[in-house]
Amino acid sequence: MAVRYGWADNPECNLYGATDSPASPFRTDNWPGYYFSEDKE
Repeated sequence: MAVRYGWADNPECNLYGATDSPASPFRTDNWPGYYFSEDKE
């Protein structure tokens, strides 16, 4: 359905490209208003 990488307030990102540069956070969806956080109920 969709992919999100590093999509949080303070993500631990560990994805690097071929030039050893870190990947920026990204998302492939455009669903407005749908967020998930373990600290919120």
